Amino acid sequence: MITKIISSAFRAIPRQTERLVIRKASAVELKKCAGNEVTVFPGVYATSIDTELMIDTVVIQPDETFLEIGCGTGVITVLTAKKAKSGVGVDINRHAIENSRENARRFYVTNVDFFQSDVFENVHAVFDVIIF
Repeated sequence: MITKIISSAFRAIPRQTERLVIRKASAVELKKCAGNEVTVFPGVYATSIDTELMIDTVVIQPDETFLEIGCGTGVITVLTAKKAKSGVGVDINRHAIENSRENARRFYVTNVDFFQSDVFENVHAVFDVIIF
């Protein structure tokens, strides 16, 4: 139940607020993204068109490493890892880290690691590509 929608000149804000309230209260869901079924935990940003655009946009070579900041469900990290040497996904939300690890297991991707970090706060490595 939504108790308050923020008033704004931007029409998307009430809709986004409603989606966040529903997402935080709902159970785990499966969502299609880039032709894959992705697990989305409550309280984690669900995949959207921006996720698919990022997956299509990232250019990485098989011998390169990467870092994704704000990994959410981990789907960008997981699908990018299939084309890379290895990758790391970080998010400030601990539920997102758990969610990302679950999606890596679902997709049998083992060349990735996920950990909690506020942007670069806990990142102590060098990467060829950074996805933000």
